[in-house]
Amino acid sequence: MVVSSAADDQTGGAFTPASSSNSFYIASVGAGDTFTESIDLIARADAAPKSYGISVELSYDAIVDKKMENLTSTETITIPVTQPDRFEVDDVQIDSMPYVGDSIYCSVSYVNKGKSTIYNLSIAVEGTGFTTADTNTYIGNVEAGSGDSFSPTLNTSEAGPVEGKIIFTYEDASGNQSTI
Repeated sequence: MVVSSAADDQTGGAFTPASSSNSFYIASVGAGDTFTESIDLIARADAAPKSYGISVELSYDAIVDKKMENLTSTETITIPVTQPDRFEVDDVQIDSMPYVGDSIYCSVSYVNKGKSTIYNLSIAVEGTGFTTADTNTYIGNVEAGSGDSFSPTLNTSEAGPVEGKIIFTYEDASGNQSTI
């Protein structure tokens, strides 16, 4: 039995064996018997998140019509590969100390350091002591290695501390939602 990573249109295969051989020898399998073999595989570090094929080729001797024949059979198993989420948000930068009625200009940078696109990024601003037109902003998809900044304008509405949050919500390649 030989286990190998099936090549696709873009890659020569996404998996390699981890500290083991990809071949197994089974001396015999009787009628109705089963056997189990296991292999640890490592996905390529740059593999895009999707399902990749693993080929399992069996080469065996069997008696067919009272004659010993060498036969082969190949099966393909698909294994989903995901990449870790590495979406990062920097600290909020605030321009100045305002008076009641003044505007506060702030900015926050974000970057997708992962190897997968993040989807449906939206940014919400909430808090006390201010109003803003940017309460909910839809950004969309952020490709791997890309980033930008978000700069809402906050209008102070009362004296005292101004407290708030800038909330980033997005989905990873598997559809799991995360919030920062």
